[in-house]
Amino acid sequence: MPDKTIPSMNFFHLPFTPNTRILTENTLNQYSEIRKPKRGYFPIKIRKISFSNELLVIGVILDKEPEEMVYIKVTTSELLVSCSVDTHENYLSRYAYFSLNQLMYYYTEYNFEDYYWPGFFDQETGGSKYLMIHKSKDNLHVSSKVRYKGLYKPGKQLPVVSAKRAELRKAVHSIQEQPPRETHTVLGFCLADNNNERFRTNHYPFLIPYIGILNKAKTEVRSFTT
Repeated sequence: MPDKTIPSMNFFHLPFTPNTRILTENTLNQYSEIRKPKRGYFPIKIRKISFSNELLVIGVILDKEPEEMVYIKVTTSELLVSCSVDTHENYLSRYAYFSLNQLMYYYTEYNFEDYYWPGFFDQETGGSKYLMIHKSKDNLHVSSKVRYKGLYKPGKQLPVVSAKRAELRKAVHSIQEQPPRETHTVLGFCLADNNNERFRTNHYPFLIPYIGILNKAKTEVRSFTT
């Protein structure tokens, strides 16, 4: 449902391409008669300000006009758009139109999947314990936290599971490593950041190669450099 801070009547509805969260330029132009001037330079500047309670807030400046706010909510099948001026359920303001058009930039569509997180927010605080929201100068990056990567978004298609049983893979012989005969230098790998507990950093484990020096008996690594 639309954010409680904005009356539902103030949202203009734009349909997505079926089974996606993609808004095309063609669809946008079907619902608005506003267009960029064909001649001359018309500066448009947008910045993604915040993402809270499923609502993306974008600031837009048209030419030398004061900045206005555009509010976007992504649903399963359509985009809900509001604005600090003009926009309501039957009319899309030029600020909202140019914001959406600018998101597409040189392309003819924009995928809003990154801002589709229904039910992932606390309606009282506006925050989400499931998401990481990174703010840069004029942009926002939203992703699920590592420990919540498997959460299902309503409306997303699940992979088709075949009823045909897959053949069991045959066991493979393990490799018995032997220390080098003529040198004490070996190549090894460190498993870094392998603890994903709640109070740890949210990074995937990764491998770091190193050059190791074995002890005299060649049973363990005495020292190493990366």
